[in-house]
Amino acid sequence: MKKPAAGKPKAKASVPKIQIGVSRPELPLTDLPTPEEVFNKPKIGFKEIITCVLGPSMIALGAALGSGEWLLGPLAFGRFGFVGLGWLIALSAVLQTFYNVENARYTLATGEVPIVGFTRTPPGLGFWAPATLIVIYLGWIWEGGRPVPGRASSPCLRDAS
Repeated sequence: MKKPAAGKPKAKASVPKIQIGVSRPELPLTDLPTPEEVFNKPKIGFKEIITCVLGPSMIALGAALGSGEWLLGPLAFGRFGFVGLGWLIALSAVLQTFYNVENARYTLATGEVPIVGFTRTPPGLGFWAPATLIVIYLGWIWEGGRPVPGRASSPCLRDAS
């Protein structure tokens, strides 16, 4: 077996790096360990998936959905049918799922909320902060969200006679 020369150090295997954003340092690109390795727990089975994963997930899903999904979605689907607006409701539910999953993945990968990452993309914070506020204010002012509480509570306030 050959030994390396005394004056030459061993060559290290280079770890690929990835640049996320502009002002962050490069991060090493390595495989993540499995959850079983990290938490020192056995892999879960079908029963545990149903009782420990899906149950709390459904509760969190119910808390995350707003009044548009619960009230206006079924109302529009019932009034106009699938051909009218039903396809749009189904499409928006699928797109919202992907949006939420990708936001969660970005937060896990970088350790920051997506809005912080958005402000580092061109044209920068001077554009994205006012643009975000304008979109939020338009959402509050827009017709869709304003009458929902009144419509939802109107059956309770009607005269029974």
